[in-house]
Amino acid sequence: MPKRALLVLAAGLALACDPVEPGSTATPELPADPTVLVVVIDGARTQETLGDNAASATGLPPWAMMPTVWDELVPRGVRATAAWALASTTTVPTHAAMISGRRDPPVANYPPGVGPGAYLPQLPSITHELLGARPELGPEAAVTAANTELLEVLAATQWPGAATLGDDAYLFVEGSDGGTSHDDRDVLDAVAQALDGGALRLALANLHQVDRSGHNGETDAYPNDIQALDRPLVELWRSVQEHPDYGDRSYLLLVSDHGRHNASSSEPPWRHHGCACSGCRRVPFLLLGPGVRAGEDLDTPLLLVDVAPTLGALLGVSLPWADGLVRDDLLVAETGFPSRPGLAGLALAGGHPADLRYRQDPGHRTALWVDGQRLSDPGALVVEAPALAAEGERAWACWRELSARVGETRAPWLHHCAAMDDGGSWSAIAAPVDEAGPYGRIWLEAVDGELVAAWVHSPNGSTSGGGTDPDDEGSTVSLRVARWDGHSWTETQAATVPSFPTDLAVARDGDALHIAVGAADPEADEDLRQTRRIWLAGVDGEGQWAEPVEVDLDALRPGDPSWRIEAPALSVTDDGRLMLAATGFGSAGSSQAIVAASDDGGASFATQRLVALPGPLLPLPRPVWLGERAVFPALVDGEVQLCAAGVDEDASCLATGSSRALQLEAAGGTLHAILDADVGDWERRQWKASAF
Repeated sequence: MPKRALLVLAAGLALACDPVEPGSTATPELPADPTVLVVVIDGARTQETLGDNAASATGLPPWAMMPTVWDELVPRGVRATAAWALASTTTVPTHAAMISGRRDPPVANYPPGVGPGAYLPQLPSITHELLGARPELGPEAAVTAANTELLEVLAATQWPGAATLGDDAYLFVEGSDGGTSHDDRDVLDAVAQALDGGALRLALANLHQVDRSGHNGETDAYPNDIQALDRPLVELWRSVQEHPDYGDRSYLLLVSDHGRHNASSSEPPWRHHGCACSGCRRVPFLLLGPGVRAGEDLDTPLLLVDVAPTLGALLGVSLPWADGLVRDDLLVAETGFPSRPGLAGLALAGGHPADLRYRQDPGHRTALWVDGQRLSDPGALVVEAPALAAEGERAWACWRELSARVGETRAPWLHHCAAMDDGGSWSAIAAPVDEAGPYGRIWLEAVDGELVAAWVHSPNGSTSGGGTDPDDEGSTVSLRVARWDGHSWTETQAATVPSFPTDLAVARDGDALHIAVGAADPEADEDLRQTRRIWLAGVDGEGQWAEPVEVDLDALRPGDPSWRIEAPALSVTDDGRLMLAATGFGSAGSSQAIVAASDDGGASFATQRLVALPGPLLPLPRPVWLGERAVFPALVDGEVQLCAAGVDEDASCLATGSSRALQLEAAGGTLHAILDADVGDWERRQWKASAF
């Protein structure tokens, strides 16, 4: 008998069920029409829930913290002991990654403020895909229940054509006083009520009081609220098994969206979260249901982005945007749904192609190849965001990697760089900064023999411009530029920065740089801080900054108080005009393709217009400049069309034959696009500018 079971018995507990042999399951076949329940214990660490070591919050092992769960559920489920959250380790970004299967683009941890839709996620979720593929199920088939307003925005999406969820898709759970419930058991009761009708196919329950009490409660509040869930979680599963409409065709996933600090200056140390420490990144994970490898522990890395494609496969639908894996290794029988193949990203410069390729190994998911040479670490868990620069026979590359290992104290994203001289092989050089953020990518360009890099420095992917742990220097957000002279980097940064800057774009004008980011006004009131704009900064040849200022595009405002602008792209024409392209989003899912031009170096954009497209503008991929025309993706009758338009000319479009586009890049008068050849089978295609 495992050591943890002996400890449970020593505590005076008796096993309520017959023992389960590892790898066995009562129902090995996958049901044809299952129901999936996802219960997120918000902000719960593994050591208080489903880990293997004593909890620092109580000194007790987790099987003593949650004895009934360990007694009845753990033996009948598969436990992932190396499950990780790689997004910003806060509630909304991690949930967005979990339900869509992709971290990019980021979603801010903002409350709804002026209403749901003020900051809609751009990609469709597993709920949208399920109801889109099976409209006959009806809106009552899916529900999100939570005792927080933070997740209300995730019931909608900016993605055109996605299934429309009903008014009851998000169930905000109130307490007896009519305000927010501070008892997570109320959320479980709400899910149980939603199950009563027999029509439910997908439910997500966020138990937010655990996180809330961790932040704001007394020392024992956080562990006490976890312990209070022990029996209610088991009772929910018992009721599902006993229900005539669910029985042996239902799944339960117990998981957390993020953990908490293992050590910090706060009292207690687990008071907060949000950084790259292993306490924040590592999450508990337990899956139960028919066909699950019951009684087994899986030590292969599992990421939160694996949740949506895996549960989608169980539900019979594909998650085409997911870069997570379908985890058939959790099951006795395979689902038959493939994981994403092909390209995960690309960069181009001076004839050098950088291909970021998907791999099917859960422990080594992507690899970066430049000029046919593998540059990324073969041991890295995830490799992302390649960037290239070239000048003559010399070239440079940078990217980010993450390696997460149980037992290590931190799991940060790290920058890596390499250089190639005289057409030879690539070799490693120092990166301009060690820790990278989980979003965006570094920008590179060669200027007179020197390499110039620019990036948004936000290692934690902070949504506020500051962190929750005063000891965590990675919480600092800034805009930075560095120059590499072949031996070392010289770095400068802007003295001020707007709130939550993302989507950095850079254009070189001689020795000077124009730098644009999508960001929010840090002085805006609480309800409107998610109404983001484009901010423009500059750096001269001596490294002196012109501080970020908001670009005035209000002439294009659609009369929507929650209008926001994202995804800037910059270019400088031969005659010195600064060109800006961006995407505008409204609170009801509307979108705009924006182009503007400045004749005074960005002090003002006197020419600005909306581009008329033949169909809805897609929020992904971001626009790029192809010469003096910006290229935007539009969806026309289910097909992506790429449309090029200048500040003085209408759009000219070409059909791609694909329903999804992941990335656009322009180099040497050619547009390159990563398109979906099938469902998540990403490949590169290209067109000369003259094709438009």
